[in-house]
Amino acid sequence: MCDIKKVLGKARLFSEIEEEELEDLAMDLKIHLRHIRKGECWATAGEKLNQIGIIAKGDLALSLFTVRGDEHLVQKLKEYSVVGIDVVSTTSKINPYDIRATEDAVVLEFDWKRIEKAGSIKEQHRLKILHNTMVLISHENMRKTYKLEILMQKGLRDRVMTYLRIQEKKKGKSTFSIPYSRDELSAYLCVNRSALSHELSQMEKEGIIKYKRNEFTIL
Repeated sequence: MCDIKKVLGKARLFSEIEEEELEDLAMDLKIHLRHIRKGECWATAGEKLNQIGIIAKGDLALSLFTVRGDEHLVQKLKEYSVVGIDVVSTTSKINPYDIRATEDAVVLEFDWKRIEKAGSIKEQHRLKILHNTMVLISHENMRKTYKLEILMQKGLRDRVMTYLRIQEKKKGKSTFSIPYSRDELSAYLCVNRSALSHELSQMEKEGIIKYKRNEFTIL
């Protein structure tokens, strides 16, 4: 059974809202649960979004596809992350991604109009959520800047090292875990999976990195 109050308390969208107020806020927002099986989409590219979600369980992957059908992984969202916030904040609200579950997931959903327009929830809560939304979107813009920096690199090794250096800087240490499997990392870096595996192995042999599954050390 999903503990809605606990999920809201851990979601950054609701930070600085008192714990004892979250239950009433959930009722005011008319939050409902949505169960998504592994491989199913929470939302598809081209559809108009009015709902946003808080991931209560599982992971969601945001992907773009080329005309040839190749997948480009934009982002992977984990438990307590907010999904759809960048889309519903636009004028068109047209979703550019396929957003699918990489494992069985549960998402808390509510209509964004209850935040956009005054009167549906307490005004102090609405203003706090709007402030948190601005912070979340600012972080999202920075994440996209890092992604652009990676994709600007022409060589495979340069892309790998740029990504790993960014993770090292974020984590503040040379040994860290990344949120991607090897398939997901290749899709994120927009490179061939076999070529990526070969390059990582070669970089380890040359004493540049050490890695095991999704844990890396920059030497």
